[in-house]
Amino acid sequence: MAKKPQKVVRYPRSSQRGLRAFIRNINIGKLIFLVIFIYMLFSVYTYWSREKIQPYEVTEGAIVNDRNYTGIILRKETTQYLDTSGYVNYYVREGSYFTSYDQEQMQAVFDRAIEGGRTEVTIKCADELCYQEICHALIDEQEIFSYMQIQGNSNTVTYAQNGKQLSLTFWVTNE
Repeated sequence: MAKKPQKVVRYPRSSQRGLRAFIRNINIGKLIFLVIFIYMLFSVYTYWSREKIQPYEVTEGAIVNDRNYTGIILRKETTQYLDTSGYVNYYVREGSYFTSYDQEQMQAVFDRAIEGGRTEVTIKCADELCYQEICHALIDEQEIFSYMQIQGNSNTVTYAQNGKQLSLTFWVTNE
């Protein structure tokens, strides 16, 4: 059997070029890519053409009295481990950190709380000895009543102890 000659017809390429051919052959994927590409070009252009924000450090005080000091600060620090993972946010109000039981400092803490309209006070101790000393004085010896302003007979002082964090929280409740 003899092979039949095959006729090869060349596809005209000239009709495939140009904007009309691009529009005719466009699909949703090309359209989405084009929109994202134009958006990226616009974002890069606006980033490079806008004025950049300059950071400045502002310090309190007179402008002409700017002094620089070089020194070293040594302090006792301890590592605290938690039972759970996550971010640690730890805040202590000014004057609420005790290294020993000081009646004047304790009175100042409670006075600031009363002036600020707060009904609760949290005290943080530096070590276990200080914590035991403050617990004994405020709870066992009931000196907390000399610091808290209790109005009327229906108010009571409630407290929470956290031995791991060496902190005490006191607040007045109406019961």
